[in-house]
Amino acid sequence: MLNLLELEQLVAFADCGRQQAAENLHISQPTITRTMQHLEDTFGVSLFCRSKNHISLNA
Repeated sequence: MLNLLELEQLVAFADCGRQQAAENLHISQPTITRTMQHLEDTFGVSLFCRSKNHISLNA
């Protein structure tokens, strides 16, 4: 189940990326990453493209 905090982080991530979203929400980048991984597990689909030091939304 998606909660309001996860939804807020997802919207911030989509709007401005992981680093800026973390700064805007006053949380760490690993926290955003863990939340996005939890969303993928919850929905059972890959929502993001990941590389060594980069994560972005899929089309």
